Amino acid sequence: MSRQVFLNLPGYLFVIFLKTLFTLLLVTLFSCHLAFAQHEQPVSTAFKPVRTAGIKVGINFASVSNLAESDVYMGVHAGFFGNVQTSEGVGFGGELNYSHQGVTASNLDVGLNYLSIPMLVNLYSGPVTFQGGIYGAYLFSANLKNGQAKGDISGYLRDTDYGLLVGINLNPLGATFVYARFNLGLKNINKQLITPAHVELYNRNIQLGLGYRF
Repeated sequence: MSRQVFLNLPGYLFVIFLKTLFTLLLVTLFSCHLAFAQHEQPVSTAFKPVRTAGIKVGINFASVSNLAESDVYMGVHAGFFGNVQTSEGVGFGGELNYSHQGVTASNLDVGLNYLSIPMLVNLYSGPVTFQGGIYGAYLFSANLKNGQAKGDISGYLRDTDYGLLVGINLNPLGATFVYARFNLGLKNINKQLITPAHVELYNRNIQLGLGYRF
């Protein structure tokens, strides 16, 4: 499958928006870390680690960089998570998620189905949790849809992906929380989808969702 690849204005602006969001979230995480360090007070008793687990589900606003005339692709994600809060302000977590994402380009829908494993550092501040980390993902199916026609394109894409992530959880209702996250793919997923093969395609994905802690 071949076609001319270039960055159009809407696609360029979308990438700039994602990079700006990513930078702002990183700055927020760093600022919160400094705040915790500056305001940490000695306690009379040792903090006991808190372990939680739960489920999450939400929607994806995904895209793939370097595709001309591309639009945001809406998909879904769902999975399980586990967290360990090791101190008043810091903890760690891991997840196992299914993520349906992709891109719409030139009236073609490219649907990508990943099994994703994020690894997280959590910074706690009252009902707000800031998250940052990395993820690895395995592509178990990919489809190209043009109207009613649909075909498997798994062989044209790399079967793994990895990248960085930043996000925020809001916990106003006990065990229930809402979250927003940005995943920045760092691996070129193009194999033969776009020719020449050196054209680099990267996943971008904003996730919004709802979670529940057991």
